[in-house]
Amino acid sequence: MLLDWLTVKLPAEHVPDQDAMRDYRMTRPHVSRFTPSTGVVEWTIPVRDANRSDSHGVTVQVGQFIEISGSPARSTGQPNNVFGTLDIREAFAAHVEAAETVLGFRLPREPQLWRVSRVDVTTNHDMRGPHDVRQALAYLRQSDGGRYKVRAKHETVYWSPGSRNRSGKAYAKGPHLEHQIQQGKAQATPNQRKQAHRILRLELKLGSDWWRVQRERDRFWWDITPQDFLAEHEAYFKELIGTVEVAQVDDLQHEIEKHAPTKRQGAAAHRTWRMIQVMGHHHAKEVMPRATWYRHLRILQAAGLAWGDIAAGKVVPIRKTPLLIDQPLTGWHDLKAA
Repeated sequence: MLLDWLTVKLPAEHVPDQDAMRDYRMTRPHVSRFTPSTGVVEWTIPVRDANRSDSHGVTVQVGQFIEISGSPARSTGQPNNVFGTLDIREAFAAHVEAAETVLGFRLPREPQLWRVSRVDVTTNHDMRGPHDVRQALAYLRQSDGGRYKVRAKHETVYWSPGSRNRSGKAYAKGPHLEHQIQQGKAQATPNQRKQAHRILRLELKLGSDWWRVQRERDRFWWDITPQDFLAEHEAYFKELIGTVEVAQVDDLQHEIEKHAPTKRQGAAAHRTWRMIQVMGHHHAKEVMPRATWYRHLRILQAAGLAWGDIAAGKVVPIRKTPLLIDQPLTGWHDLKAA
């Protein structure tokens, strides 16, 4: 578990040493846009500076705002970003300290002066081996439906990647860690590299619109706890991935009837499930009243069927290695014990 990305912004007027900040700006390259016919400069923005003094780093931009972004695991000195902190205060302090090494001048520490615009909340799940990780990703690629819009690229699955509110991502951590090591951005022991190939990573991005809503509710970023982040992550992914392991058709029918208000409604919802298996969920939705479809859908999801099951029209093989959203790995020791 960790915050795998953090972006924070500070209005430049709050920098204590304004002269040092102006001197810094003068030394950095800028990008300008001008009108060809008149030569008038329409705007000028500074380029982003990346701290690459070692394998850890943040990216800093100095304009009207001081913007710092990057992986808190790297800025806190972790050898890799497989596990790390869920404490946003700790991540913020590490970000500011790392940025100061790039800028050469001090930044304020008062949290109320800063605004958070993005946080990636990440959990790791042990799928027992690389084959099961690939099976899980194959399952998740089928989870398109409802308000989730899925895209797949190589071995990564994305949900609503363009959203400025919330978006999700799933990928195999093993190959990703190997790529980071090859680029000099991570280090790991041979045993850790082997264990990482058992990990399926689920990542929730909380974007600028999500943070704007929190501010409107007078919910301050520095008061959001690790438990709050995990609850937000679980709520997002639980709608995609069921937690009930279903092995036989009879068992599934029993689960559906058990989670329906009445046995009659349960039987009707089960008939809808069988219809989905025969004709697909798009057509099944079209041939029944809207209210009936969504009533049956709620019952099926309560019984443990996720969008991946409904879109595929079957309970797919990921059920052999249950992916339990509320039971993420807490560290390397969990992999050793498993």
